[in-house]
Amino acid sequence: MTEALVTTLLVCVAALVAAPGLIRGLQGLGLRTLHRLKTNRDNRAFFRLHEHKSGTPVGGGLLMIVAGVAAAALALEGWSQLVVLAALLAFAALGLADDVSKGLVRAGIWRDDLPALPRFAVQWLIGGAIAVALWRGLGIHTVHVPWLGNLDLGFGYVVLAAFAIVTTVNAVGVTDGLDGLAGGLLAIAFGALLTVALLRGRTDLALVCGALIGSTLAFLFFNAHPARIFMGDVGSQALGAALVVIALLLDVLIPFVLLAGVFAVELSTSLIQIVALRLGRRVFRIAPLHHHFEALGWPETQITHRFWLAGTVLALGALLLVSN
Repeated sequence: MTEALVTTLLVCVAALVAAPGLIRGLQGLGLRTLHRLKTNRDNRAFFRLHEHKSGTPVGGGLLMIVAGVAAAALALEGWSQLVVLAALLAFAALGLADDVSKGLVRAGIWRDDLPALPRFAVQWLIGGAIAVALWRGLGIHTVHVPWLGNLDLGFGYVVLAAFAIVTTVNAVGVTDGLDGLAGGLLAIAFGALLTVALLRGRTDLALVCGALIGSTLAFLFFNAHPARIFMGDVGSQALGAALVVIALLLDVLIPFVLLAGVFAVELSTSLIQIVALRLGRRVFRIAPLHHHFEALGWPETQITHRFWLAGTVLALGALLLVSN
């Protein structure tokens, strides 16, 4: 436990020192948030609420990626190291491509950012490769079900793990819409996984979680409302992937569903709205859920703090499931 706490503290301090330079660098590269006014009703409402945030540097997730990669390289070994590094680096690269494409749109070089369908296909390719590495390289093919024991899925584990990875990556990305929202929820979730890792004697994974928590807390210092920097897709995709991969390595996939409950609700409300709009109906004023509350007049900080509270309660519930 001492090593994990020391790692968290040292990484937090280092990231706090590095963050101002990163912000200046991202500004110089032109990696800034772009909110565009489109014809659909959801976007018009969102644009009115967030137009003032256009131009904020994006790519703050690089702080957490560097910390996570360094910790994984030093603390892990073998296939465990491979899958965590693959999750961080591959999804970071995909997210960075998306952030850069938005920067090119802002600069007038490109007409539009990366299309959703090819990006989704690449996510499945990466997620599938990581799932195969877990199944083949580490020999993981069972899922522990609380109160029932281990369920052997055979090759079905690959499908389930890939689905979990892709879903979590997109859920974290959808949640990253308010100052401090996704960062705070990620810190809470990694804190729960750090606790599980320590309880199960996986000090190596606890150190990785500690590095990610420390760097995320430093990021939140600059991302708290009003944010000076945003996480970006480079951060949300990489951290979402790292979160679920660590849960898979700890064999806590079922409790993870509860742990990631806020992310799941956010993604679900976004999907519900998409389907409803295609049917000519509307369920939420704006999707996902945090924007719905924002459109109702809730202050941004109030939404963020209440979602953090919900995330904390769900994390405690997940820890209770882990003990069974």
